[in-house]
Amino acid sequence: FFLIAVVLGALRLDSFKTHTATRIRVTENLVTIRGEVDAVEKREKGNRALVAIDSVDGVNIAESVRVFVYYDSAPTIVPADTVAFRGVLEIPSSFETPQGRTFDYDAYLQARDIGHVMYQAEFLLKTNGRLYVPKRLVHVFRTSLLNIFEEQLDTREAALVSGITLGARSSIDAKLTDALIATGTIHIVALSGYNVTLVSNTVYALLARIFRKRRALIAGMISIILFVMVAGGGSPAVRAGIMAVLALLATYFGSSYSIDRALGASFTLMLVSN
Repeated sequence: FFLIAVVLGALRLDSFKTHTATRIRVTENLVTIRGEVDAVEKREKGNRALVAIDSVDGVNIAESVRVFVYYDSAPTIVPADTVAFRGVLEIPSSFETPQGRTFDYDAYLQARDIGHVMYQAEFLLKTNGRLYVPKRLVHVFRTSLLNIFEEQLDTREAALVSGITLGARSSIDAKLTDALIATGTIHIVALSGYNVTLVSNTVYALLARIFRKRRALIAGMISIILFVMVAGGGSPAVRAGIMAVLALLATYFGSSYSIDRALGASFTLMLVSN
């Protein structure tokens, strides 16, 4: 069965290897793009927005094209807003990492259905989107927490706390990142099992004093899902979230919990979804 699965998987991979993200013809000229914001991230230097553009220089395109837009400053932009930027559309190019390896940035983005990048973009306008869109609400709540950290702590401390609690590593400066890598402690700013377990156990312990055991377990599962969403839904957090939910389900039904099977189940579910 394992060999059959490997063969079928290889055939399926071969049929998808030519997949490319949606692209449009690019030149070295400045163009104006307009579209809906899908995600926004504050970085160490500037900001980055994922925009699903629907028009270029006022001309509508047949299907949405996803673009990473890098910009320095603009009014507060949140997911579901409609924005316009001006800059040069480019196809992502590979670059060399500090470890001396070549990172295929184009293939990395294509796997996420992102076909273009726009560096040093000039912000033109913004139209507020719908208020009660889940991704918008999650972004606003996450940003509010990060702002509290920045207001109450020094810059480097705020960046470290943001990484530990919400997996927000983009604001951590290069010097601190290198120090964490050199000391083998970079994992503390990657949201994973420990963080998710801490949240689920804390919520369960608090609610178990108020509600019945099963209701407290359900609340714990919901809190895990919400926490993973607020944390950005990165792969380590999703994997840990699935395993934590399975652990609570085992307790709910009075079954034994096997960490190996839980890891295998999370691995399978993540592959099926992507």
